[in-house]
Amino acid sequence: MKMAVVSIREKIEKGLYHSKIEYPVPRKFRGKCPGCDTRYYPPESDSVKFCSNCGQSLRELLDRQIEDRKAQRILYFEDRKRLEEEFKKDLFTDLNLVGHPKAELLYAKAYQLGQSSGYTEIYNYMIELEDLIR
Repeated sequence: MKMAVVSIREKIEKGLYHSKIEYPVPRKFRGKCPGCDTRYYPPESDSVKFCSNCGQSLRELLDRQIEDRKAQRILYFEDRKRLEEEFKKDLFTDLNLVGHPKAELLYAKAYQLGQSSGYTEIYNYMIELEDLIR
């Protein structure tokens, strides 16, 4: 079975360079007291220190949620970095810039100009600016 060659534009349109890992949005502390299963949804996480029902410390629960969010954030940014490297590799291959000494410099300029609009705009700037290094 032959696989279809997918262009970089098709990959951008299909969202193949976007992370499937959701960014961990900071949420207010919530959970159950380990001692009595009382649910907590206070307005500010720092205001929670002890369960009002049984008096048990809720600090561990809050700390665990913070650590889980940090770990998720690390995974998210590692995935974003991997996908950006894949995009760069595909971009350099598509424009025949693999091994060119100024390819990274060109990418940096295209990224600076187009990153706020996404990968399509970076690709367009690379096409516009590539004559500068040929």
